[in-house]
Amino acid sequence: MDPKKGEKENQKGKMENLDNVKEDLASGKGKDKKTKKPKIGRPTNEDLEARKKEEEQALLESMPDSESFEDLLDFLFNFIAERLGPHWKLKPEEKRKGGVLVSNVAAKYFPLIGEYSAEVALLMWAAPVLLVRYQITAALSQLDEDVKKEAEGKGGKKKEETSAKNG
Repeated sequence: MDPKKGEKENQKGKMENLDNVKEDLASGKGKDKKTKKPKIGRPTNEDLEARKKEEEQALLESMPDSESFEDLLDFLFNFIAERLGPHWKLKPEEKRKGGVLVSNVAAKYFPLIGEYSAEVALLMWAAPVLLVRYQITAALSQLDEDVKKEAEGKGGKKKEETSAKNG
């Protein structure tokens, strides 16, 4: 590789970066919000704290609300109720209180999972969607088995009646 060519590319990259900085300053992106002066150098502790607060607020705003948790609890307890009995179903008041309490706990720990908030949100959406479909599939499978057993039972009676008439 030609050293002069590499040097030219490096200078070209520096010039493009300089142009980007100039554009940011001209548009106001590179200016301090308080002083309206161009930001130069490393961010101050105040800048870092402000950025951290903004990120935490955005994270809390992206957190599911208590109604989402109510739906999740309702789904889970209905799932259990189908297997263990109707006494496992939540009453509306239990569902509401549970949703608020789970939401409070999630709000406490949500900042700790910060970088995984997208994954948590995906799981909160996917779990009920997938489990409902699993339940439907299981119910349809059971229905198919019941229909087959019923058909075999009726077919068995018809064969007995036919053999009795012939015999």
